[in-house]
Amino acid sequence: MTVPRRISPEKANTAANAIGYFLAFDRLPPSNYRKRLSQASYGQRNFCEPPMNNCSLRYLAVMASAILSTAPATAAPDNERPRYSIIDLGRSSEVVALNDKGEVAGTRTTSDGHRHAFLYSQGHIIDLGTLGGADSFAQGLNSSGVVVGLAQTAEKMPGPGHRQLFKPFIFSNGTLRELQLIAPATETIDRAVDINDSGQIAVTLHSQIGAIWSSGSAELLGTLVPAGTGVRMGESVKGDGTRTPIISYRAGYVVPRRINRFGTVIGLAKAMDSSEHAFIYSHKQLTDLGILDGKSSQAKDLNDDGTVVGSYRTNGGAIHAVRFISGKPEDLGIPAGFENSSAEGINNTGEIVGQGYTITGGSFLRIDAIQRGFRWDKGRWIDLTKEVDFGGSGSTVIYGVTRINNGGDIIGQAGGAAGGRSGCLLQRQPN
Repeated sequence: MTVPRRISPEKANTAANAIGYFLAFDRLPPSNYRKRLSQASYGQRNFCEPPMNNCSLRYLAVMASAILSTAPATAAPDNERPRYSIIDLGRSSEVVALNDKGEVAGTRTTSDGHRHAFLYSQGHIIDLGTLGGADSFAQGLNSSGVVVGLAQTAEKMPGPGHRQLFKPFIFSNGTLRELQLIAPATETIDRAVDINDSGQIAVTLHSQIGAIWSSGSAELLGTLVPAGTGVRMGESVKGDGTRTPIISYRAGYVVPRRINRFGTVIGLAKAMDSSEHAFIYSHKQLTDLGILDGKSSQAKDLNDDGTVVGSYRTNGGAIHAVRFISGKPEDLGIPAGFENSSAEGINNTGEIVGQGYTITGGSFLRIDAIQRGFRWDKGRWIDLTKEVDFGGSGSTVIYGVTRINNGGDIIGQAGGAAGGRSGCLLQRQPN
């Protein structure tokens, strides 16, 4: 086990610096869909259409240059907001899940250059290992410290390259094992996304069928587009200019993202208008949460009350943070100085965390962006960088914020003058 660097609260150096902003895509799409990766400004993750099966699974790391805002901001009085201390969870680490005990799940680089899932618990970092291969990636965590994710096996995939196969895992009681599906016997789990306190796991089957795993069985979430419906996917253009619609008759995919304590699942799904829409699955009913005045939406987190947060693309092309209360969407606006926003996490008191960012340029598989982590409180976005005591960490800015627990602790990324990045836990301090 590794003891992470703990940073004592001291006056922060808040000078903004250029750092590398890491974007992770879940799957490498076939060549005719790769152009969609350039649209990665749509939140932190972009699920390509259609999602690939397990034999094509590969994590694609895209390093983009994120130049963080240097504009000063006026701080609110200390008695109006919490302050945070920071725990650095390791260089080049990424954090994805947080529970109310302050335990964190994520992925970090090992000494031999591989990527391993880890659990931060009681001041220590536990390497979860793999299923016999080189790499593993954490995805979800519950209050008992059970982690789910993906891990490479020693088995090789068929076809050119013979890459190692990824399989879903569950880590509990110090042991990492493959997540097995007993029924239906015809299905195969290829991704474990999140886990709740009852042990229910949000999963995908064959990369495009959302389901809830429980005690070896899978409850399918259904689809917004039944097979045979016929959804326009685009059009082909011949040399003479003739245009022919491209119609798909496959069932629309459903990609789960989170599951709460009551087994309610949220994520994104293919909609009847051929775009991607946020969905919520509750009481065996899949519901399209729709959009505001825009083109697409995705749900990223929910609390136990069923309030959902995420983002949507406006008709003008900008990305805005959105909150769904009882299925009704509300635009949360954009932090001052940025062109886009995204709500990433919400707790049971309704506190929301997310991002403000502006795409400044880039090229294929490269994105130049100005980005910061924020929390949304009483109708305003508050810059987390200005609320953190960085101490001697070397970090000066917070971005890539993903979750907030019921105690107000937050996980995200921290960057500094040296250009490195670290996963971090922001612990709320008493006012």
